[in-house]
Amino acid sequence: MKALKITIAIIAFFAAILFIGGAYLPKTYRLKRSIVINAKDSVIFKNISNFNEFIKWSAWSKKCNDLCN
Repeated sequence: MKALKITIAIIAFFAAILFIGGAYLPKTYRLKRSIVINAKDSVIFKNISNFNEFIKWSAWSKKCNDLCN
């Protein structure tokens, strides 16, 4: 019975830390990412408008090949 009370007290303590800590965090956040591509608009549009070209420029395709193989 004593171990159960200690376990419940520990869980309640961590839950209180989460709720009190969460009250001090900002309510909103902003994540922004940008990149500069040194190419003509027509070249960029040609590559991103054709789904068959996706594997060539996608950042995820190399990571997937590393994981899947």
